[in-house]
Amino acid sequence: MGTKELITSSEKRWIIDVLSKKHPAYVETLDVPEIVQIAVKNGLAAALFQELNSAEIVCPPHLKTELKKAYFSNLFRNTRLTKVWQELKELFERHQLAYVPLKGIYLSQYVYSDSTLRAMSDIDVLLKADDAAKVHKLLITEGAVSEAPLYNANEDTTDHHLPGLTYKGVYIEIHRGLFPDDATFNLTPEVIWGNLVRHQDTSTLHPKLNLLYFCLHLYYTVKRGGLRLSWLYDFIVFSQSDAFQQSEGDFMHLLRHHQCVEPVLAMLYAAEKVFDHRFPFIDHSIQSKIIRTIVKRTIYFANKQTESSTNYGYEIAFERLRNTRGLVNQLAFVRKMVFKPGNSIGENLRRIGLLSGRTLGMLRQKIVSFFRF
Repeated sequence: MGTKELITSSEKRWIIDVLSKKHPAYVETLDVPEIVQIAVKNGLAAALFQELNSAEIVCPPHLKTELKKAYFSNLFRNTRLTKVWQELKELFERHQLAYVPLKGIYLSQYVYSDSTLRAMSDIDVLLKADDAAKVHKLLITEGAVSEAPLYNANEDTTDHHLPGLTYKGVYIEIHRGLFPDDATFNLTPEVIWGNLVRHQDTSTLHPKLNLLYFCLHLYYTVKRGGLRLSWLYDFIVFSQSDAFQQSEGDFMHLLRHHQCVEPVLAMLYAAEKVFDHRFPFIDHSIQSKIIRTIVKRTIYFANKQTESSTNYGYEIAFERLRNTRGLVNQLAFVRKMVFKPGNSIGENLRRIGLLSGRTLGMLRQKIVSFFRF
């Protein structure tokens, strides 16, 4: 089944074909405002603008004008994030802290040929658990504002990142792990910190381990009901980078070793289907009902154009609850999810009402998902 049958929007199909270097002809029935909106929402506007120019694809001048505006909007935003990232790096190095840039900041700064091509909205950085708490406090003393002012850095938690910080207008997430401790698919601190490599002026995960992380991160995002096409496109760009191409190790062996074959292959299969691409380093003979379900869900969200939905959040919450050992710990997990520090009795009651309504929506979605996927 080709992209034409998978993707229902003609405008979205055209964007994908351009980025897949198929040099599609522009058809007059395409809606320019819709192309721009889809490209911006999916984080692909700057990359689309560059490809239209480099491939000399003929299209309406006002389409290029609008995409050029989006490109410079990306440039302005990324420049601000880059400046803050440089400050963070200097802080980490001044205090001799090991750190790893994650996701957008890593891809933008170190993988894409032009950092503007990878849209960013925040900075994600991984530190060792104790260092993460120290940096979180340190940034607050430097003027950062926490989204959870009453957060106690010493409390026992299975969350993988601390409450978000806003510093000089940039949202920052300090991670102490790649995923929650109680996630089914995860990478231990020993694996993470024992497999760092140097890439330009930063430490990062071994390229093949990094792709595994990108895939698992998107797997959990899709389970929550969200997807941007740029996240699938990242797989292609990263796998074609010199860092990945020149890295040692067998990718399939890595997936089997970390027991995450199905979710990772499902994400890569979905990227292949949507962008009509083929990753030569994966075993295409591996198929399963779980893989087919995940791929189907991913393509569904590729058409729905959504980034998150509480209607699907039940899967992550129930997975984490199921993986929590002991009744006491499970009750503590539920209490933490329901009651927020500093809330009054009235606020807690309203939150219970809100979560009850959402739970009903999640259960309804679970029934719908059973037949849809």
